[in-house]
Amino acid sequence: MVQTPSMAHPLLAKIHDPAAVIGVIGPGYVALPLAMEFVHADFRATSDDVSQRVMNVLMAGRSHITDILHQVVQEAIAAGLRVATVVASRIGEYDAISSAVPTPRSRTRDPDLTAVPAAASAATWPRRACDIRRGSD
Repeated sequence: MVQTPSMAHPLLAKIHDPAAVIGVIGPGYVALPLAMEFVHADFRATSDDVSQRVMNVLMAGRSHITDILHQVVQEAIAAGLRVATVVASRIGEYDAISSAVPTPRSRTRDPDLTAVPAAASAATWPRRACDIRRGSD
């Protein structure tokens, strides 16, 4: 049986390299540590959010998550974590995207999933990434 190449082969090769560029949307208590782990595993990771306030805090090398020390954020940035804002398109640079957005409970105790489609559409919004290690695009 002949195996046909799939779109997964180039990504798998990058993962084993690891040259894959990972976009992590919603750097909260789940996704921010995930982005940091990608960096520690030598992947190129970019974390972004729709909140300019959150991005400003991270770009300043501070944590907005009480369980994550400012020093840990600074070390991740020094190791290569990039922080982006939702302003100019870089979606084409990502080989994979992980999204972890809040799903609070509604008044009826059902999960409020409105952030999920918003994050999915954010992945196609124009964005501008800022490499804060060098302070340039």
